[in-house]
Amino acid sequence: MNNESRTISSCDSLRLFAAKRMLSVNSVAPRIHFEKLAALILGGVFLYAGAVKMSDPLAFADSIASFKILPIILINPLALSLPPLEIFIGAMLAIAVSRKLSAVSSTREMANGGQQNGNGSLLTAHRSLALRRLGALSVIILSSIFCLALLSTLLRGIQVDCGCFGSGKPSILKTWLALGRDIILLTVALLLYRRRH
Repeated sequence: MNNESRTISSCDSLRLFAAKRMLSVNSVAPRIHFEKLAALILGGVFLYAGAVKMSDPLAFADSIASFKILPIILINPLALSLPPLEIFIGAMLAIAVSRKLSAVSSTREMANGGQQNGNGSLLTAHRSLALRRLGALSVIILSSIFCLALLSTLLRGIQVDCGCFGSGKPSILKTWLALGRDIILLTVALLLYRRRH
């Protein structure tokens, strides 16, 4: 019995040490870490873009057709499937941030003497990281495709309105701005994907 209570006591001490260590590495107060802010911004951009496209699928289909890349038969299916995919990716990134914040909060509570299960907090943090990395990888893939499509139109001298945040009058300037925006999104997603904590 004495041996058993000593084992339980050492496990509790180890959990407390791990919780305090995690807090010192991943403290969220008072500033928000780069990866959380970046994931929230990327998630927000994709949620908004998907919602705008979903509200007017016909205009988005016209934007896709203006690129003159896809066969006509693929334009409507893409116009109908891309917005929900973007919303899903945006939600994935936002959920990853909220799960990470709740895991850190749980760990902080445990370090301050609470009776939370430290293993559950660590597991939630790992799942949050996996979800964030999957969301970032999805942004990398989509943004790369968007960049290639925009670059293709610029090289062919075609004026397009990408339709990313609603439709408007096509212009070369808008195409360059959309390409720049997608390069920024791609860069942030690459940074997010590479961070392993």
